[in-house]
Amino acid sequence: WALFDGSLFAYHPVFMGLGFLLFMAEGVLAAIALRELEGQQRLKELWYHLCLQAAALLCIWVGFIAIYRNKVRLGKPHFQSLHARLGLGVTLAATLTVAGGLVSFRRLGLLQHFEPEVQTKIKAAHRLAGKATWLAALAVVELGLVHPAAARGRWNAAWQLLLAMLLGGVVTAHQNEQTLRRAALGDGTGKTGKAEAVFPGGPSRGARCSRPLHEESEHPTHRHELLRGPAGPGLLRLPPPLPPTGALHPAEA
Repeated sequence: WALFDGSLFAYHPVFMGLGFLLFMAEGVLAAIALRELEGQQRLKELWYHLCLQAAALLCIWVGFIAIYRNKVRLGKPHFQSLHARLGLGVTLAATLTVAGGLVSFRRLGLLQHFEPEVQTKIKAAHRLAGKATWLAALAVVELGLVHPAAARGRWNAAWQLLLAMLLGGVVTAHQNEQTLRRAALGDGTGKTGKAEAVFPGGPSRGARCSRPLHEESEHPTHRHELLRGPAGPGLLRLPPPLPPTGALHPAEA
């Protein structure tokens, strides 16, 4: 578990560690951070997130194939331990989550085949699945560290510490992002990147709504605003403004 010794089995912990604890962990942090970005910078970070998750998935499957082939080589049955069974589930979940990310990335052109309301659900499901898969992967790694085949000692303790630090880092980043989002929603100054629509007739006769510009899309103008007025809830699509020089056009997001 400490060093790569060149054996077939060694590929399993090394590449699973690279996949889940390095690339996917960084991908989760990048996904949390990009929620506050817009335009070209947001698109750049989305590509970065995609590349990280693709690298993670490649490493995960290398690690999975290595342990599978090692079992075949030794003539041992597959998926006998809880670590092995949950590991299979997490590997499949990671694959499906990355596939969902490809669909939800508007720039690839797949998301536009769905209705706007469905697009929002797809993107939300991808975010939830990504976090759940990574957290489940940490649990599977922990089961591997206490597995009888795992060596004990300072290297095992170092892995345990790494898991705790990763979990703490992601939780802290998520909490900070939620705090900033709540602050933005509660700020009426118009300085937090919110879109605001008001029905004619003033505050007493109209309805006002505001949401972060980037709530549901790579581009701030790809969104729906739910308005509540005297006539009840209604759905309004705000017309996209003309993009400034160098800005990302909605069709390119």
